[in-house]
Amino acid sequence: MQTLPPSTAAQEKLADAIKDKGLKYYGSWRCPACQYQGRLFGATAVERLPYVECAKPKALPEQAQACIAAEIEAYPTWIHPSGER
Repeated sequence: MQTLPPSTAAQEKLADAIKDKGLKYYGSWRCPACQYQGRLFGATAVERLPYVECAKPKALPEQAQACIAAEIEAYPTWIHPSGER
């Protein structure tokens, strides 16, 4: 697993705002673009994101099912409560 840089207060505030607005972040632990996004947020902020892991169906079956229900075809996918991707 990668080591993420520390988060700034601004990164943490952004992650909290994303969560508060009801966005969902669908991704995969093996997705390079998802790993890059994690680095953009930093270690503590990334933990605050409303992340759904799509590539661990045995370990996280409910999350994998949520990805299927949301018709996730590419990672990362962010979905706004309005349905906009």
